[in-house]
Amino acid sequence: MSTNWSVGQAGELTVSEHYRKLGYSIIAENYQYYSLGRGRKGEIDLIAIKSNSICFVEVKTRTNTRFGHALEQISRQKLHTLQGAIKFFLLKHPQYHQLFPQIDVATIQSGILTITPNITG
Repeated sequence: MSTNWSVGQAGELTVSEHYRKLGYSIIAENYQYYSLGRGRKGEIDLIAIKSNSICFVEVKTRTNTRFGHALEQISRQKLHTLQGAIKFFLLKHPQYHQLFPQIDVATIQSGILTITPNITG
């Protein structure tokens, strides 16, 4: 098990607990998005629902700023891939169509959790 994987897993657990404390129900973690004939295309770290909203959360955990702030790691390509995964999820789970979707980015930088809600790119 790599150290990066362990740091990432710990970050996802922290964010999941945070959303639960805010009253969200976690309906999926590490949801994998596949393309026919091409294999895995992406992953949604966390999917949570509360009231009339469904929240798709991208989690980025960094122990330092050597490679920049964690939020800077969300490129246009990453956002595009995440949007494709969301469309795939909603296609496979029509029971969530009536909910209002949003994409949040949760960053943990040097132990500090920050939620950037409803990013659009």
